[in-house]
Amino acid sequence: MKFFKLILSIFFAHNIAFAYFNEHIDYAKDINILKNLDIDPHYIKDPDFLKLKEKQGIEYKKHLMRAIKEQYANIVLVQEALKDEEIPDEMLYLAVVESGLRNKATSRQGAAGVWQLIPRTAKTMGLKVQGNIDERRDPVASTKAAAKYLKMLNEKFGKWYLAILAYNCGEGALRRAITRAGSDDLRVLLNAQKRYLSKETRNFVRKIIITAQIAEDLNQVVSSGYGLFNNPNISNDALKNEAIKNATHLALKGLRSYKVRKGDTLMDISRKFRTSIKALMIANDMQNTSLTTGVNLVIPKK
Repeated sequence: MKFFKLILSIFFAHNIAFAYFNEHIDYAKDINILKNLDIDPHYIKDPDFLKLKEKQGIEYKKHLMRAIKEQYANIVLVQEALKDEEIPDEMLYLAVVESGLRNKATSRQGAAGVWQLIPRTAKTMGLKVQGNIDERRDPVASTKAAAKYLKMLNEKFGKWYLAILAYNCGEGALRRAITRAGSDDLRVLLNAQKRYLSKETRNFVRKIIITAQIAEDLNQVVSSGYGLFNNPNISNDALKNEAIKNATHLALKGLRSYKVRKGDTLMDISRKFRTSIKALMIANDMQNTSLTTGVNLVIPKK
């Protein structure tokens, strides 16, 4: 899924988005999401899955929209970091569910960063977590570590959805669940009556699937222009035109990232990438032109 190329444009149309998101668009793409995660396509009709989607779908949409609106720079950085890791695109939504893509997110259990890694796992995957240094809060470094961890879990359990479950509940808990269930089939493991896994873990994988489906719908809405041109609930032409202009700008030109080096200035970077200082500041939500060495900046492409 080309997440950020189209989904970021929703940021500019945030106030008009919910008027048309209740209409589902492409059933086939939902099946493809399941296949990418090694899930039987028939799971799309699972009663518990559909019940959660109906009950919490609107809240998940709001959570995704908030992440897009507030953390769109991180979407670019995470997307680029995942690009060469050979894991399903849908894993991006694991981070959305875990933290809303917030670097500062911290759990009561001590998990931190975009991927909510605990210190032990982070250190095992090569991150520095010591004193004032916590690379779990670096979106690029933590993404590479999370991808490494997910690939390791996939190698151990053989399926991506099992890697997701283990990511949430731990390897030991998942192995015990599979042993008790006598199967690693997703529908069996998520049986609410048998409680092979906690409710949190059961809903964790469902949330990721539902969020991926919502994001895919948003992609189609923006690419088709449905919501912007055909929605009768949108009467403010100025708002509509501004959203279209910005959506088109981002969709066509795209984004990339650059790690700030010692001595860099915003002027130097703008010249290097043939963009404007204003464009850089807008893309990175900067209040002034000061830079911090080692920080990743979003660079609008020409």
